[in-house]
Amino acid sequence: MKIKKTSALMLVFLIVMTVFCSCTKNKNTPISSQHYVMDTVLSQKIYSSADVSDKAYKALQDEENRLSAFKEGSEIYAINNASGKSVSVSKETFELIERSVSFAKESGYLFDVSVYPLSRLWKDAIESGKLPEKSAVSSAKALVDGNKITLDKQNLSITLPENMGLDLGAIAKGAALENVREIYEQNGVSGAICSLGNSAMLLFGNKAGEDFKIGLRSPFKAETAQTFATLSLRDCVISTSGGYERYTEIDGKTYHHIIDTKTGYPAESDIASVTVVGSDGAFCDYMSTRLFVDGFNNAIKIIEQNNLDAVVVTNDEKVYVSKTLESRFELLDGSFERIN
Repeated sequence: MKIKKTSALMLVFLIVMTVFCSCTKNKNTPISSQHYVMDTVLSQKIYSSADVSDKAYKALQDEENRLSAFKEGSEIYAINNASGKSVSVSKETFELIERSVSFAKESGYLFDVSVYPLSRLWKDAIESGKLPEKSAVSSAKALVDGNKITLDKQNLSITLPENMGLDLGAIAKGAALENVREIYEQNGVSGAICSLGNSAMLLFGNKAGEDFKIGLRSPFKAETAQTFATLSLRDCVISTSGGYERYTEIDGKTYHHIIDTKTGYPAESDIASVTVVGSDGAFCDYMSTRLFVDGFNNAIKIIEQNNLDAVVVTNDEKVYVSKTLESRFELLDGSFERIN
């Protein structure tokens, strides 16, 4: 048995998308900071004289305190422990759950925020390196049903059947970056990069009038933070889903943290990583998770039908780049093969 779980210290160096900067000590030198929040490392580079990194960090702490399924005192924790009773929540939390329910229906419940019974089970499995019993998986899977989430918009309340639960982990980081964007806007920041660990990044404004050049990390060399390509972007959110950050290996098989609610087990996808770029952080988070679980062929159909900005890496090191990103994409690693 081999357990792989990236520590907070290592995450400082192992960001999924390494930002390439060739800055010297001049007006292009960013104010840099790092904190730990939302169960990952927050890294900020602010290209401005206004250091608002602490304000952004505080905003993300507030989001974690409101949205974490595993933090006692959060609104989601209250819902999950209400024993079937209605729970009143803030307008922001209600609207995010409402969007999540809409996304779940749109995806045919490949994405489902009622996944908490399963995500809790597999979180424990990854941390302990011990697989749950099949009966435990079956019991948890039976409690996952997004159709049973009752939304009372008038009273801003959420009701779940007893023993069900919500986990917004697949959408919370992207949604939280919208608050960071607002802080940057309100404080006159001209350009900034805000990265939440290995899954979500905000590119705010630009770097002295130019695009930010960011590196996409290879899902096959995650421990060395090696990049296989770059994207030149500005004013967007980038969300990446893959099974290579939080996982455990037991008897030669990998079990990661992205759950297929149809089976109750980690998704057995032919996708190694999928990156979605857009203006809406919550949507990018949702879509990257959905595409990963859906598998390569369906993912490409969805990307092309919806004109999405996306990069998909298969398990056999093939790379698909949406037409909308082709001019901004540069492949660096010759071991990868472009397939479009």
